[in-house]
Amino acid sequence: MDDASQPAPRRKRSWRIPSTVTASLIGGVCAVLAATLPHLVAPKSDAPTPIASKSQVAATAAVPASLNEPIPTPLPNLTLGAFTLHDSRDAEGFDFADSTLKFTSQHETKDGLVLSGFFEWRGPTAVLGRENFTAFYVAATRQLFIEGKSVENQAGELGVGSFSAILTADGRGLVDGTWGSTPGQQTGVRGTWNARR
Repeated sequence: MDDASQPAPRRKRSWRIPSTVTASLIGGVCAVLAATLPHLVAPKSDAPTPIASKSQVAATAAVPASLNEPIPTPLPNLTLGAFTLHDSRDAEGFDFADSTLKFTSQHETKDGLVLSGFFEWRGPTAVLGRENFTAFYVAATRQLFIEGKSVENQAGELGVGSFSAILTADGRGLVDGTWGSTPGQQTGVRGTWNARR
């Protein structure tokens, strides 16, 4: 056999990266190191991080004026259920515990509520009668002001009075209540009261 019939040996291909590509890769790696290395080895400072002032925060995060207004608190529905009085005595020691307070209507105003309703006054052994009233609830302070208008009783033991109290945050109680006389009516006996529904 002569050498002409022998197949030529196969040569492995050599993958050579052109010098321009190599230079570009090295240059890119150097650029990345140059950008990050100073931050990695920079000495740490003990100085505190500056805090943005209120004016800077306001300038960077402008909030529409409507979102800065206070969120309105929903008005309570005082017509639900009835309040039962407790710790309710007048200055002469008469106990009105278990008397009830019922609001029969309420209407919203810009400051709170206008209401109407009645007290059903009870003594230790019997119902004394009913006192009809109008009232105003001030939402900002949760104060309730009640003014008696008329009474319905057989024995003539009741007179109309004026009342005040504070509605508890949960809307279920009336505390720090007081009562006294109403202008133009017979002088009554002062008292204090609380109620819960």
